[in-house]
Amino acid sequence: MAQTPTIPCGARASILGQLAERYHEAPANMRLAHSGGIVEILTSETGSWTIVLTHPNGISCLLRAGEHWEPVKQKKKKARYTPS
Repeated sequence: MAQTPTIPCGARASILGQLAERYHEAPANMRLAHSGGIVEILTSETGSWTIVLTHPNGISCLLRAGEHWEPVKQKKKKARYTPS
């Protein structure tokens, strides 16, 4: 029978500290998930990236990781003028 892979989890400070030390990754973006958790994308100047989910109980888990991260530049939206 195949074993289910274990997802690395732990205290947020510990997880982010290890990613900073090993891969020089730092938070680049974060959003609130529908579950109440926080999803963070950490990136490095060398292009490595990791997605971390921090649950409401404070436990953070690594969801995905990879290489060749490329930030997308957002175009600024022009303000709409609406006459009163």
